[in-house]
Amino acid sequence: MTSSFGAALFLALARCPRAGKRMIAQGTDGLSRGDLDSGVMRSADMLSFVPLHLSALERAPGLMPWLHTWTPGLLLRSISPLEWYTVGHGITGFHVNADGIHLPECTLSSHVVLVWAPAPTAAEAALEELSTSRHKRPHLSHIVLCPRLFTHAWRKRLYKLADYVFFLPAGRREDVWPSHAFEPLIVGVILPFLPSAPWCLRQSTAILQLDASLRACWSSAGSDDTSLLSSFSRTHIIPVAAFLFTLLSFLGLGSTLRHLRYETTGGSWPFLQQLRS
Repeated sequence: MTSSFGAALFLALARCPRAGKRMIAQGTDGLSRGDLDSGVMRSADMLSFVPLHLSALERAPGLMPWLHTWTPGLLLRSISPLEWYTVGHGITGFHVNADGIHLPECTLSSHVVLVWAPAPTAAEAALEELSTSRHKRPHLSHIVLCPRLFTHAWRKRLYKLADYVFFLPAGRREDVWPSHAFEPLIVGVILPFLPSAPWCLRQSTAILQLDASLRACWSSAGSDDTSLLSSFSRTHIIPVAAFLFTLLSFLGLGSTLRHLRYETTGGSWPFLQQLRS
């Protein structure tokens, strides 16, 4: 009886660091100094200061237009939690074969970028599915958007998956991620796998240079990040064949171009030959 009673009242507590400005807006900071006229002390809803169940797109509708500004020519597709297990794996439908078995249809091209925007408490499950999709569909690109909350459950895995991770400070772009979001937005960019070593772009010179440029851009008020991010998009995401040609030439791996077989209309090799000429 004791065992069943303990199981019924099981409670898991997790430490969730928050921004200091959120604590000030909530009223916790002022209450410690006797301020009874701020935040929840003015009848504000306590749960409104704990948005662990809301995704970045639900909290900031301006995020998708911002993504479009630095991914020109790409088809961005935001996927819901139910689509993490289908579209997130490149599955767009099913068909029945002659034996009556439902088989998945994988019709997503390399020009589609899947946008994953899980709530912080669901990010661990989303990244687990993304880990599987990363190897099942190596030609796909992904963008992950998640506020910096509940990070102990998912941030380490995101760094292992993504080619590049950057932070968008709250209030730096009010039309994108406003100051009342408090915590920074974590953005992870996952590019297609390369057909040969180094296999991915993580820690490459181009990525490190972009990281330094973005940090310098956001450190000064009024700076525009669109040109930097769109340059990164044109060079490293779209089109895939051009991206691979540029990268392999930069790394001195041009001899490996003949082995490329990515999903492009008519095959990638003729297009690469045209680029080289």
